[in-house]
Amino acid sequence: MEGFSESLYFEIKPFGIHVVLVELGAYRTKIFTDNAHLAKNADKHDSPYKLYSKRLRDIIIKMLKSKTEMGDPEDVAILLERIVMNPSPKLRYLIGRNVKLRTFIRQVLPFSWYAALVNKVMAGKE
Repeated sequence: MEGFSESLYFEIKPFGIHVVLVELGAYRTKIFTDNAHLAKNADKHDSPYKLYSKRLRDIIIKMLKSKTEMGDPEDVAILLERIVMNPSPKLRYLIGRNVKLRTFIRQVLPFSWYAALVNKVMAGKE
C-alpha cells in the first residue's frame, strides 16, 4: 500500500489530486473483538498456523487488557477530518502508539533484520 500510494502521489499530483497515506497503530475497534476470526483449522495440532495464531491471540489479549497499548479511534477520526480540511495535505501521517518507532526501525534496519524481528515477535521464532 505504501509503495502504491507513493507512486500514485507523484502520478496524480500534477492534476491537483492529493494522495494521503495514514499509518496507524492499534486502536480499540471491533477488528480485535467482534470481527476477529481464525482460519477454520488454525488451532489444530498439525496446522502450520497454530503457533502463529496463538501468539497473535496472546498479543491481542494483552493489548486489549492494557489501558495504554491501544489508542482511541476518535483520535484517528480527528486526524482524518484535519487531513480532509487541509488544502495541501502531506503524503504521510503517522498516528498511534509505537508507529514512529516502528517506521524508524523499518527505515534503518536491513529488511532481513526487520523481517527477523517481526517474525520473532509474531511467531516467537526467527
